[in-house]
This record gives sequence, structure tokens and C-alpha cells, in this order.
Amino acid sequence: MTNRRRNIDMSAHLALVPTSASSAKSSASLPRYLYRRGSTYYFKRKIPADCTAAFPQCQGTLWRSLGTDLLEKARVLLAVENTEFELTVATHRKAHARQRLTQASMASNLGRRQHGISEAEPSSGASHHVELLKDIEASLAQLRALVVPGSQAQVDGQARRAPAIPHQAGQSAKGGSTRDTRPTMLHLFEDWKLKQTRERSIAAVESVVMDFRKLHGPLAVEAITRQHARAFRDQLIERQLGVRTIENRIGYLSTLFRHGQREIVEHLALNPFENMAIQSVTVARPPKERRAYELAELNQLYGSRLYTEGHRPKGQARDAAYWAPLLGPFLGSRIEEVAQLRTADIQRVNGVWCVRICNLAEDQNVKNIGSFRRVPLHEEMIRCGFLAHVAAQVSAGHDRVFPSLSNDNIHGTWSNALGKWFGRYLDTIGLDDPRVDYHSFRYTFRQQCSLCGIDNEVRDALTGHWVSNSDAGRTYMKAENRQYPFPKLVEAMKLLRYDELRISHLHVEEPLRGVEVLLG
Repeated sequence: MTNRRRNIDMSAHLALVPTSASSAKSSASLPRYLYRRGSTYYFKRKIPADCTAAFPQCQGTLWRSLGTDLLEKARVLLAVENTEFELTVATHRKAHARQRLTQASMASNLGRRQHGISEAEPSSGASHHVELLKDIEASLAQLRALVVPGSQAQVDGQARRAPAIPHQAGQSAKGGSTRDTRPTMLHLFEDWKLKQTRERSIAAVESVVMDFRKLHGPLAVEAITRQHARAFRDQLIERQLGVRTIENRIGYLSTLFRHGQREIVEHLALNPFENMAIQSVTVARPPKERRAYELAELNQLYGSRLYTEGHRPKGQARDAAYWAPLLGPFLGSRIEEVAQLRTADIQRVNGVWCVRICNLAEDQNVKNIGSFRRVPLHEEMIRCGFLAHVAAQVSAGHDRVFPSLSNDNIHGTWSNALGKWFGRYLDTIGLDDPRVDYHSFRYTFRQQCSLCGIDNEVRDALTGHWVSNSDAGRTYMKAENRQYPFPKLVEAMKLLRYDELRISHLHVEEPLRGVEVLLG
């Protein structure tokens, strides 16, 4: 009896094991951040250490019930929660990045003003002191503008805590939610996306949904009125987009709404985006007024998570995201010239490493005759390991410097995804001035060349704007033979300096590792 009882007990114990293993296996098969408690699915995600202030009532982790026991519905809600989470994190980081940039600018202004006072004549000291006070007041005003109402900050000389970005309304102490849980346009998009196969269409519709959300917030679908639709249309008109573009974007929202009426919000009879008239549209766009980067902005970029935390974007831009912005102020090239580089374009000429900007491959292009050039590689880029990166691509069997980029797009350009990603990334780190983008690196390069005493003709040759007058009539010469004397470019690159630029943390221990493969 004793042995039989022991066997029964053991059988009962073993019967529990498959259940536990099965539960673990089931949990492991769920999408990332999706968990199940009992019959209900939950969204769970760890809050980044630098963003805890954005979720003040959570203890390091956000838990939120999705209110469903259906896996397919939970997948849609999970995608929405993920997007909302990323937006909250991005908004928090953007606000604090802008605050740090303002503080750096304030410190720089004060330093210059104090330096001016020390060198000023005693009789003019009073006027400099007045200017210093004005600078302090202006800087404090900038900082006050960044403080979220109701948060604590360094105000009027009283020591307080730094401002916190407000959390989502209705968030409970345990990270739960009592907020409005009615479906939004983002919910309609995520459900619609499940039935789509064209990535380009999905990306285009998602972009419009996010633009609508940026204007109106996470508005419930049933609360969207004709006035909301008109306000979005008017914003597109103010941006001077073409009639067809505006019609397409309004059409995307109308399509999503119709999908929602069939699948999610069947009780809604009217589609506010239907039959929206497009009037008073100015098709011609004004020229974009770009400017060079300030050194404080470059330090903000190279001190961001892309260069300090190993952050890399998903998709095509992942290989070029690190190097393209870093090469910008030292190469002065157009974004397409960088994106299309082949490993064969990284060369050593008479002992000097250089980057060849050319159209020798069928899938390469240059803007004009003078764009074909060899630019000496700046010593800082060698120290940062660019040659080692190229060598690694060769060793891996790639013939392109950034193999994840593709020119399979409507424009046929290698930089399409890279340029879009870079614009978005600048926004997330607080560099949201529309006048700065990747092309601004060319402005920065040209400006710094002048500040370092590099002759204008040499500067033009480095940036692809030089064509020899003596060769103008010799049309039989290929562009590769009509180039500025390379030794002069080498000497000019030695003069180029950014003494206030902080990138020493990007230097590598073995900058020439494996470069023998680049020499053939």
C-alpha cells in the first residue's frame, strides 16, 4: 500500500510538470512584450533608465491589461501599446535633449560674455556687465519655456528637481490604465495592416496616421468629426503639398475608417474623411533654407544613444546609421555619394587613404562632371575605425560599404531609407530645426574649411564643385582624369580641424585592423 501510495503521489506530481512546461512554452511563443495572466493578455515593457520620469507611477516596468483573451485581438492592441510607449519615450528624450542643448548654449554664451568682460577696458566694463545680465535672463527664459506646467524645476534661483515629462492620463500606480480605451486611428491601422502585404503601402499609411495623431493626439475614432478632418487637410495645405499628395493622404485615413466601420466600430455610420474637397493649394514649394550645424548640435548628435549606447535602427539604415552622420563634417559629401560607396572606392593613393566619389559602377551616380573626385580621408575618421569597418565588409564578402542599404525604391537611390531615418532621429534627440538635415553637413564642411584657412578653390574641389577651365574643351577626357591635384587636397585636409568637437570616445584601439584586404 505504501509503494502504491508513493506511486500515485509521484504520478500526481509528474502530472503537474507538463502543465508548467506547456505554460512556459506557450508564454515563450508569444510576441515580445505580450504576456498572459489567467485568461487575459497584458502589455509589459521595461522602462529605459533615462525615461523613468515619463512614467512616474511605474516601478521600472509598465504593465497594462489589454482587456482581451483573444490572441489576434491582443496582437493588434500590443502593436498600439508599443507605438504609444515609443512615442512617450521619444517625446521625453526629445524634451530633455532640447533642454541640454539650451543649457550648453547658455554656458557657451556666458563663457564668451565673461571672456569679453575680462578683455574689455575698465571704462566699458559696466556695459559688458549689463549685456551679461541680459544673456542670463534670456537663457533662463529659454529654460522656463522647457518646463512642463506643474513640474518642479530650477526657477528663480530656487533649487528644485528637474522637470518631468507628464505621463499618460489615467495611468495607475501599477502601470495599469483608466484612460480612454476606445479605438483610435492607430488601432484601425494595426488591424488593417494584418491583411496587407506591401511594405511600402503600410509605411505610407502609417506615416499619415502618425501625422494625424501629432495634430489631434490619440483621439478616439468615434470622437473624430468633420472639423478634425478639415483641420488635418488645412495643415497639409499649409505645408504646400501637391493636390494629389493631399488627396492620397486624406484617402488613406478614409480607407482606414471604412475598414474600422466593417471590423471594429460598426456602429459608426459617417466617415468624416470622405468627399473632402481640396482647395487653395499652392503646388510650388519654397526653397528649403538650410544652414550649417552649430558645434553644440554636433556634440549633441555624437553624444546621443546612437554613439554612446549602441543604438541602431531597424531596417535598411542599420549599417549606415553610425558612419554616415560621422563622415558628414569630415567628408562634405552628399548623402547619396556616401550611401552608394563601394568598398573599391576606399583607396590608398601614394600612402594616403581616400574616398573616391564616382559613377564607375552602373548603380552609381554623380551630380555633375566636377562631382567625380577623391577626398583624402580625415585622420579622425581613421581613428574612429572607418577603414576597419570597410575591411570587415570586404572580409564578409560584401562589395558595398553599407550593404544593408537598397536602391529598390521609386527614386532608385541608395540613400532613400537613410535620409528618412536620419531626419526622424534628429527630431528624437532634440535637433528639430527644419533647416538642418544631412545636407547641412556640406554647409558645415565648407564653413569649417574657410575657418581653417583652406583656399576656396581647394574647398570647391573637395566638395565636387571644381572643373578645370583648361580641360573645358577636351571633351574626350573622362571625369576621372579631370581632377584637382591630389597633393593639394591632402595638405588641405590636414588643415581641417574641429577642436571643440567631442568625438574622442569614438576612437578605436585598432583603427587599421584588417585593412590589408583593401589593398588587393
